[in-house]
Amino acid sequence: MKGTLAEAAWLSDLRNESRKKFETSAWPATSEEEWRRTDVELFGPDSYLDGRPSDIEDLPGDALPREMFDTESRIVFVNGFLDEGASVSAAGNVTVVPLDRAAKALGERAVRPLFSKAVARIDNRFQSLNYSSWDHGALVHIPAGVRVEKPILVDFVVSGRTVSSMPQVFVYAETGSSAVVVQRFTTIGAEDSVLVTAGWELFVGENASLGFVTVEDLGDESLFVGNGFAELANYTRLESFEAFLGGRFVKSRLEVDINGSGADALLGGLFLADGTRHIDMRTVQRHHAPSAASRSYYSGAVSGSARSVYQGLIEVAPNASKTDAYLTNKNLVLNDGARADSIPSLEIKTNDVKCSHGSTTGKIREDQLFYLLSRGFSRTEARRILIMGFLESAVARAPEAVREGLAALVN
Repeated sequence: MKGTLAEAAWLSDLRNESRKKFETSAWPATSEEEWRRTDVELFGPDSYLDGRPSDIEDLPGDALPREMFDTESRIVFVNGFLDEGASVSAAGNVTVVPLDRAAKALGERAVRPLFSKAVARIDNRFQSLNYSSWDHGALVHIPAGVRVEKPILVDFVVSGRTVSSMPQVFVYAETGSSAVVVQRFTTIGAEDSVLVTAGWELFVGENASLGFVTVEDLGDESLFVGNGFAELANYTRLESFEAFLGGRFVKSRLEVDINGSGADALLGGLFLADGTRHIDMRTVQRHHAPSAASRSYYSGAVSGSARSVYQGLIEVAPNASKTDAYLTNKNLVLNDGARADSIPSLEIKTNDVKCSHGSTTGKIREDQLFYLLSRGFSRTEARRILIMGFLESAVARAPEAVREGLAALVN
């Protein structure tokens, strides 16, 4: 069933706070800098608000996506309902539970601050929609000192016409723990048209290591809006990777608050856009502590009349000296009608830092194409080889445990 956590009075209060923000705000407009290159109204989000996916019993039994890799644990939601048969319990002391069981698993004192912080950060209507209306999601808790060898998978499967889905994921990695968590968003049929507004919150304790992978592989008529936030303590390591492979409209924002010295954040991303697809990605590397590092690498290919937008920001607070930060965006434009915009920026408020950014946009090189043609490959085969060669460097930024599965999916 869908969760019943809404019965808690404190959560009802947070929902009402989010709902008021939703009702008193408009969809983000092109007058706002982050949304200047993305006109949300063109994709009609209002038409999805009243629709809800059907019950899980009405869907075919073979609706689940294929496995990408060998997993330690898997929790599956189909149209917002927990699929008990497809879910696999976590081993050892690791907790992977639906959010309606989170308070019981960790205690209200541990869970309530996670939601409170998330709602306090709301700054656009998609976020307020998500936090006022979500009814399913997962909590992943890795206790102190526990090392999980295989990935933990959180699967969200949605089906329907002009319906909306608002899932949530919270990951709490305690001191000295290590794990890789994957969240995947998929639709079932080519006729599905869904709006997914997703939120994820990552809290990484001292000396912990967390890999977190987002795979968006919705159908061609669907919309995806994702807002992720990560908070890092002293000497933590975060490996985040986002793969945007489907949907006609994608808007994603990932913010990382680096609050501890010695922390290291690696943010990787891959995107593919063809036809008339529109993908808009934003990353924020926010340094609040000295002697920490962050890197951001996003790469993708666009074709047809598709458009991609990447906005990367490095912020360094006055007390965050000896910061080492970098971001770059590489784009492969496959024809004249496609477009890739890259907007890297820095906001440095202290001295004694090492911060820089870069961006490249180009086409397939004719000499490389000619070489492969001369070796007997068809033009289609040659282009495919060159595109995959370009994307392989992006896949290599993902946590090692999921690289092979991601490469197969991209292929």
